[in-house]
Amino acid sequence: MTSDDPGPGQKYALEARRHITTLEAKDLNIQIEIRWCPSHQGIEGNEIADEWAKLAADEPDTHRVE
Repeated sequence: MTSDDPGPGQKYALEARRHITTLEAKDLNIQIEIRWCPSHQGIEGNEIADEWAKLAADEPDTHRVE
């Protein structure tokens, strides 16, 4: 989230940063906290969750709100 260097998921990090900037511009008192959550390692159903995530990433974003 703090780097513009290319990497996996970089487009999502950049989009999140744009949304944060928009929210901060609307409300100077807003507090945004971003926390790192490890992947689904050690979680039952990991393979299914990973498969679903990959399918969703391949689909066009039809619910996007700007």
